[in-house]
Amino acid sequence: MSRDPIVDEIRAIRAAIVQEHGNDLNAIVAALKRREGTDGRRVVSLAVAGTPRTPAATRKAGRRRPDERSHPAAARAVKHRHV
Repeated sequence: MSRDPIVDEIRAIRAAIVQEHGNDLNAIVAALKRREGTDGRRVVSLAVAGTPRTPAATRKAGRRRPDERSHPAAARAVKHRHV
């Protein structure tokens, strides 16, 4: 199998970044985020506008998962389950 010079270059860059930050993933991510967009290219977010970004933010206060007590369709499904 032949070596790909592009892959070798990417691996060398990755190794340099890892060594520069002492193999600390949090430090690497923070450094890359600081550098993001400094070259003039546009940085976009893949999050849809107006939607919460964290699972905790998606939960509504006081809401439970549907079960026999809180959701009529679930209650019927449980009631009519054949054993």
